[in-house]
Amino acid sequence: MRRSAGVGMLSFDGFGAIGRFFGAVSEEIALSRGIMTALRSTNAATRLEAEAAAGLGETVTGFQRVVKGVGEVDVETTKAIVEVTGGRSPGKLDQITKLISNKALNPEGKPVVVYGPNLGIHAARTLEKAGAKVVRTLDELRAVAQ
Repeated sequence: MRRSAGVGMLSFDGFGAIGRFFGAVSEEIALSRGIMTALRSTNAATRLEAEAAAGLGETVTGFQRVVKGVGEVDVETTKAIVEVTGGRSPGKLDQITKLISNKALNPEGKPVVVYGPNLGIHAARTLEKAGAKVVRTLDELRAVAQ
């Protein structure tokens, strides 16, 4: 706290920091709410995304982040971009390529991890050849994305 020059009133130098703190807390609450809502979804794909995010805990920095006109990031952590799929087929190749190379979706160039509990072996190989890491369990996901 310091006196303002010529006014005789007190001002708080750290008020900007307090505002940033409350903004960060607000973002964290919104992120948690989004995950909790998705866990209750009737859509199996949405629930699987939320289960992945919940399993990654505090390292999650983004969930179902839409980049208008470009695509969506299912889950983002401090270390990786996570694409979630419940299917067996390699229909994710274009999306994975975009997540790896598109700066709007992945501005920091984080590694891309595909979490696919049911993903077939041929689909997994195709995605790995494109540059993604493929995992099938939450434990494997935590090991590479946390």
